[in-house]
Amino acid sequence: MSRQGNAAQEPGRTAPAAAPDARAHARQGAAHEKNNEFVEAIACYGSAIAANQHDLNSWARVGYCMMRLFKLKEALDTFDFVLAIDPRHVDAMYGRAACLESLGDHVAALAAADAVVAAAPDNPTVYPFRAYLRATHGRDPAQTLAGFRDWGRRFADPLTRAAPPPGNDPAPGRRLRIGYVSADLRDHAVAYFVLPVFARHDRRRFEVSVFSAGPADRVTARLRAGVDHWHEVGAMNDAQLAGLIRRRGIDVLIDLSGHSMGNRLLAFARRPAPVQATWLGFLYTTGMEAMDYRITDFDVDPPGRNEAAHSETLFRMRSMACYSPPPDAPLALRPPMEAGGRVTFASLNNLKKVTDEVLRLWKRVLDAVPGSILILIGYERTQEEAIAQQRPRLEAAGLPLDRLCILPRLPLDGFMQLGMKADIALDTFPISGGTTTLHSLWMGLPVVALGGGQAFTSSSAATLHGVGCADLIAADPDDYVARAAALARDPERLAAFRASIRPRMQKSIVMDYDGFVRDLEDAYRLMWLNYVLGEKRYLQTGYDVAAAIAECAAPAEAATA
Repeated sequence: MSRQGNAAQEPGRTAPAAAPDARAHARQGAAHEKNNEFVEAIACYGSAIAANQHDLNSWARVGYCMMRLFKLKEALDTFDFVLAIDPRHVDAMYGRAACLESLGDHVAALAAADAVVAAAPDNPTVYPFRAYLRATHGRDPAQTLAGFRDWGRRFADPLTRAAPPPGNDPAPGRRLRIGYVSADLRDHAVAYFVLPVFARHDRRRFEVSVFSAGPADRVTARLRAGVDHWHEVGAMNDAQLAGLIRRRGIDVLIDLSGHSMGNRLLAFARRPAPVQATWLGFLYTTGMEAMDYRITDFDVDPPGRNEAAHSETLFRMRSMACYSPPPDAPLALRPPMEAGGRVTFASLNNLKKVTDEVLRLWKRVLDAVPGSILILIGYERTQEEAIAQQRPRLEAAGLPLDRLCILPRLPLDGFMQLGMKADIALDTFPISGGTTTLHSLWMGLPVVALGGGQAFTSSSAATLHGVGCADLIAADPDDYVARAAALARDPERLAAFRASIRPRMQKSIVMDYDGFVRDLEDAYRLMWLNYVLGEKRYLQTGYDVAAAIAECAAPAEAATA
């Protein structure tokens, strides 16, 4: 998540060298942290600090582990402690900025991110974080591109220009080698989207390799069973990973992370494959020359609307993703309001996504539906922590605390029970829901969402279009309030929605796994043909792929003859 800062020291003084046992404890902490064993990591970093009281780097890593344990106040206090001793400790500065963003203080987070860039202009980690904040809360497509292109020009593009071209066989119709790169192939939203894909690739036409850069769990084993080759690459640096991909002869390389945590974009920057595309994990541009495409669809990115926000070429499919719901998720066929006597709204995205503007809009929804309550899900591990952490923001937005139910972060099985408690889901903006929106629909909850804007703002609206629920998409905040209130007054409509939504989803492209994978494979083949032709002729699926292959092969065959 961060790049380690320079060795910490008190201003004007030279920090003493770390004792050997302190360094060993710190290395053990880093190993635990990499494996998501954050309690164990904190213990090791604590031992490092005990052995060397000047080890501010270990203190900063404690802050990051606290963040990953969702103890945001403690994390912020830790970063502030480090910065009180060394105000230019880069790791602590970046951690503080990320912590402020997680707490919903986006203005302060952006100011802190600007300060990190000023203090560490050669650190590649902080540029995309600042660009993400500016893109999300500025909402200017040109500014979105400029922020990420700044990172690309500084750190990625020089590697691309120095890389030798791949030597892959350019035959248009041959069996292609597909590679996927991700640190999230575990119990994570990305994994559930690719699970049906890995299992359904046509092995006669595609050979599938996965380069997994993160920890493994039970979901990893299911993913691994569906592919031809699995490579654990977490211990490799970016140059080593790029070398492995090149040796494997990958033709089409797919990034599943973008600039999210654990990404390996600097391996992509070394151009190990002829065709490179980003998909799923990050609905923004990467800003780098070596990423040829971002895979999307016509609802998320209507033609002509978001091209200006991307360094990549947008390649559109029928749907940009398919959905695999959690097994055994319950479904109540009647809305809970009938038994409870009042309407229950819910925002099932964690409060990290919720801006103050959204909170004020939700107050208007509650005002429009007297007696209604709102369920919110915090970023914290316990309900007490969630209430203590979020209360000041909620009070400042004017929300009536006696009509709020603030829950801590929930495990998936507990999360999927919320359809038995809530009647209507309220989407967030400018970052809209992704997996959460699909889960909410599967629970039987209509999701009121705003339409329009860049991809990260319109993913919920695109999902609603895809499953035939366009009537839930609001044109503006006033319309959002009106649609939510109208649903609250119509229990029969809510009951009809619950009865119909799962069959509707199952019949849509969102859950047509075989159809989706064929469409995705067509996308890969058409991207490959673009490479062979030396021009981006095909930028969406829907073409007769066999005819396109034949047309692409004809000039080469004629030249041979």
